Amino acid sequence: MKKMFGPALLFLGMLVFFYGAIAFYLEGRFLPGSEINGYDVSLMNRTEAETLLRDGLIRDYVLRIFDIHGEESEIRGEEIGLSAEFSLEELPLEKREDWLLRLLSPEKQELSSRISYSEEALQTLLTERLLTGKNPETAPRNAFVTGFVPGSGYLVAAEQDGDTIDREQLFRAAGEAVSALRSELVLDQEGCYQRAELRQDDPALKAEAEARNHLLTAEISYDFGERQLVLNEDTYSSWMQVGEDGTVSIDREPLLAYLRALKANTDTAGSVRSFRTVEGSLVNVKGPYGYSLSVEKEAEQLTEELLAGVNVSREPVYLTRGVDRNNGSDDYGSSYVEVDLTKQKVYLVQDGTVSLSTDCVTGNVSRGHATPPGIFPLTYKTTNAILRGPDYESHVNYWMPFNGGIGLHDATWRGRFGGEIYRYSGSHGCVNLPLSAAKTLYPQLSKGQPVICHY
Repeated sequence: MKKMFGPALLFLGMLVFFYGAIAFYLEGRFLPGSEINGYDVSLMNRTEAETLLRDGLIRDYVLRIFDIHGEESEIRGEEIGLSAEFSLEELPLEKREDWLLRLLSPEKQELSSRISYSEEALQTLLTERLLTGKNPETAPRNAFVTGFVPGSGYLVAAEQDGDTIDREQLFRAAGEAVSALRSELVLDQEGCYQRAELRQDDPALKAEAEARNHLLTAEISYDFGERQLVLNEDTYSSWMQVGEDGTVSIDREPLLAYLRALKANTDTAGSVRSFRTVEGSLVNVKGPYGYSLSVEKEAEQLTEELLAGVNVSREPVYLTRGVDRNNGSDDYGSSYVEVDLTKQKVYLVQDGTVSLSTDCVTGNVSRGHATPPGIFPLTYKTTNAILRGPDYESHVNYWMPFNGGIGLHDATWRGRFGGEIYRYSGSHGCVNLPLSAAKTLYPQLSKGQPVICHY
């Protein structure tokens, strides 16, 4: 029995001695399997561990910086004089007798440090690597109220922050990242770019766009018979002006330009008409009769309507009018007076039917008083008028002027009408009629009725 226990006791004693020797060696040291901030400090005393942590940090620390375009820059700890002080006293040494347990179950610990670095060096590197030598930057642009967009009106355009780095914010964010020993800094997430001050949701911008759109509610539908022309915000939006005090006005020049163009495209007065005579021939006539838009008066009415935001369908304001807008330039209709200057005949046509036919005498051709051809509106009519000229003064019972001082009237001083009388003994330009014809014609005519003279 004694021989059996002897070797066992010897082995046990050796184990105890070996365990105790290791425990004695570990006095004041970190146990095997100890790790601080990712560094293995096994068997090190506090001074050795602190040196390892400090030197390792300076050697290994890298701050990776990502800009808005995904490009990467690096700042290394050794470039900015990075240093750290670790308070290892905060970590109590474990019982040296537990070395075997720690060896079987390693322990990882994190220890804070007091970081210091050169701000000047950091800012110099940031300036060199991020603030200079880059591609042209896009400056921030505030949100704004757009010009008029057809079909949409005035809108608030979105702001654009661009890619211009905010220098002070970059320095602050990088300094905080180094102080916290962070490994990455994403500039956009840290607000390191200059931002537009006015955003798309700015209440003042929204109110301005709404106010401008409120000015565009008017719609004027011009009635040209079978043809309609609509004036809406797509055209007049640029005419609207808003003063600093919020008052709204109309820019008169583009409005007048629009109306002048409208007049040029829609007036029939002064245009050449194709006219079929009572005798059946086709002649061209031209004159002041027809539709003639009044630019000034229409401008006044249109300005009022646009500022009031009304929707209306109407005719434009005319200086003169025709009878029938649906017949193009042949707007004289089917009721008119025809004066055949060649055959010296006057016809009253009513609803397409000749209701009066009479001989006449027109202007004296030999003396240069020939009655001008053309189409004219009846200016007015009156009875018992005195017609005066340089060498005459005549009383007429029925006076119906249509071309300045030229008109239809009775000529009781004449005994004959028609034929060739006008060539050598005609009037001063008027259309002379027998009294009975003038009397019949007078009540059938009204102001504006077309009088068509032709050869």
